[in-house]
Amino acid sequence: MTVSLKHAFTSAKPDGPDATQVQPSNWNAEHTLTCATARILGRTTAGDGVVEELTAGTGITLSGGSVSVTSGTYATLTGTETLTNKTLSTGNTIDAGTTISSTGTISATSPGFRGLPQSTKTTSYTLALTDAGTHVSTTANVVIPANSSIAFPIGTAISVYNDSASTISISITTDTLRLAGTTTTGTRTLATYGVATLLKVKATTWVVMGNVT
Repeated sequence: MTVSLKHAFTSAKPDGPDATQVQPSNWNAEHTLTCATARILGRTTAGDGVVEELTAGTGITLSGGSVSVTSGTYATLTGTETLTNKTLSTGNTIDAGTTISSTGTISATSPGFRGLPQSTKTTSYTLALTDAGTHVSTTANVVIPANSSIAFPIGTAISVYNDSASTISISITTDTLRLAGTTTTGTRTLATYGVATLLKVKATTWVVMGNVT
């Protein structure tokens, strides 16, 4: 928007014949306010005074009549804000109504849930990264993929509930699945309506505990 700059008083007099003198039409006309490129008009000097040209700070650009933040640390205070590769410093609070998206690789030390969100399966299912920190309620077999296929972070924990009247198996593709407290490895059997927790303890080793044999 163009800045309007006119005198408060408008002269009703007609212009005179001497063009070298300031005419009433000159007085009444819109005056031009000029400034350098990429400047904001304001005042930083203390106290009232003349308008000053202010330069845009680091990470701020002025173009096409708009002020844009192009870099640095900033976020909106209202609406939806997408933060990519950002770190919340110590002391920040995420309220209880906030949803943490389960996409990408989630570190085992990432903020998680207070409970174990459920996903339901009715056919043989291969675990995915989004299952970390949740429980899978299933009536069919569960497969842990090889680390070379899906690299779950060490410390990942996933629970499995067998929601059926038959046993199901928990197997691993090529890595090691160890029965907790034993030297036994390999495919395990989850009891009818049993619960098992899978814990990744090494890059290619998982431990299973619960109602499994």
